[in-house]
Amino acid sequence: MGLINSALNIGRSAITSYQSALSVLGNNIANAADPDYSRQRPVLEPVAGGPLPEGIRPGGGVALTSLERIVNEGLETRVREAIAAVEASKVESQTLSQIEASLNELTDNDLSSQMNQLFNSFQDVQNNPTEVGLRGVTVGHAAALADALRTRRNDLESMITEINDQINSSTEQINDLTRQIADLNIQIVSSEAGGQLAGALRDSRDALLKDLSRLMNITVRHQESGTVSVFVGNETLVQYGEAREVMSVPVVENGVNQYELRFRETDSQVDIVGGQLGGLIDVRDSHIVDMIGQVDQLAAGLIDIINNVHTNGQGLDGYTTMTGTNAVLDADLALNDPDAGLVYTPQTGSFYIAVTDQVSGLTSAYQIDIDLDGLNGDDTTLNSLAAQITAAIPNVTATVTTQNTLALTATPGFVFSFGHDGVASRDDSSNVLAALGVNTFFQGHNAADIAVNNALAARPELLAASSVNINGDGVNAGLLAAAGSTTSSVLDSTTLNDYYAQMIGELGVKSAAAQARLESADGVRVALETQRASISGVNLDEEAVELLKYERAFQGSARFTSVVDQLIAEMLNIIQ
Repeated sequence: MGLINSALNIGRSAITSYQSALSVLGNNIANAADPDYSRQRPVLEPVAGGPLPEGIRPGGGVALTSLERIVNEGLETRVREAIAAVEASKVESQTLSQIEASLNELTDNDLSSQMNQLFNSFQDVQNNPTEVGLRGVTVGHAAALADALRTRRNDLESMITEINDQINSSTEQINDLTRQIADLNIQIVSSEAGGQLAGALRDSRDALLKDLSRLMNITVRHQESGTVSVFVGNETLVQYGEAREVMSVPVVENGVNQYELRFRETDSQVDIVGGQLGGLIDVRDSHIVDMIGQVDQLAAGLIDIINNVHTNGQGLDGYTTMTGTNAVLDADLALNDPDAGLVYTPQTGSFYIAVTDQVSGLTSAYQIDIDLDGLNGDDTTLNSLAAQITAAIPNVTATVTTQNTLALTATPGFVFSFGHDGVASRDDSSNVLAALGVNTFFQGHNAADIAVNNALAARPELLAASSVNINGDGVNAGLLAAAGSTTSSVLDSTTLNDYYAQMIGELGVKSAAAQARLESADGVRVALETQRASISGVNLDEEAVELLKYERAFQGSARFTSVVDQLIAEMLNIIQ
């Protein structure tokens, strides 16, 4: 009977083991469509048994001793890195495309078209300098260009705001993922305490690690206990059952409002690289901020070139009163002192103010010298300039306003103009007029505040088309029409047209390079995920073969048990 019992045990162990193995295969097949599932393989081992009458020991059957989860951890790491790279490249490519769309280049409403419209309008004024209507059209084109520059800058700032909102809202997502990973660490250790593999829990944790890698590049280290430690940069994010919380903090960097992520417990910055967050931070701090700087520089160059020409010309009418648009911080500091706060720095030189008697038509011109050589302590300040003008020029009074701007007022019956001595054109060699916003076309300093000078917007006849205060002289308008081909130190000694073309060209190159990086990174990700699927994924054909094998083994075991049962029945009949 011992041999028979031993045979029954062999059959029973085989039936139960192959039944369990079939359940494992069934679970694999059920999860064939789950990309995060890692297939499992039943591990069958022979059971030791007693000897046969002949003294040999064939064994005591078979047992399903464990499950093997088919995973290549090195490949899983590379997949997570590839996912982070794709997400970062995707953000970069999408943002650069958004910047291109914002600039509206190659349309009828792009900046280059609007600049050309303005320069062509100046050309029209040169050809018909007494036509007030053309001056109004020119001022309108200039206002539209200024508005377009402000709009482009506002669009870029809105992109930064949107990115900041995404970074701010991502903190809860990160904290939720890390808490779930820490909880799964505890559950896996508890479930595997008896030596059994918690495959479903491990798959769930791997899926969460992928989700976290979509946000930022992480380092995962597997521990012997079955837990994982997660690092971002050199800082621990998850350790066993503990997850460090992150928070978003508003900061101002280089004048730009930003959000950065910090660890709540230490207030130290989270070193984020790659992933959606790394991509967002990178495009915000490099591409968008850089583009804002370029748009500002373009606007500043436009203001500098146009104003330097305009200050040396005259309109159809002279001024009875005018106030500069640019203020100094301290009216007693030399005008070229950085602490004076002028964006456009004047230099030693001179300019002319011409005063015309409206009754007699006689014009008298006066040279105003500017000393900014830093010697003898007598450099020109805003206060000293106002006093000098008042003392040197009859019928014109200069004052410093409460806003620290220069104001000029003519005696009733007189008007004043700039840029000539009544006979010949006289340029402002000191650049003081443009620096202080006197007789300028534009006001403001960059794309954030550029606008047509309020006085000119109200009276287009003040557009300085003439060179010697002569109605019908459009010489200065011609110089304004050529402004697009004029170099400026503000534009790194390039012209407006060349600077803008270079700006658009560089943007196009960056956008194309970002798209190429995205395609390359996505290709790597697809290849790695395909490789992972070949190792850890479920192949239904392979599972069908395994299913047939275990099914045959189960059937054979059942048949074996049936035969043993028949033998027992025959033995009982013999005994009876």
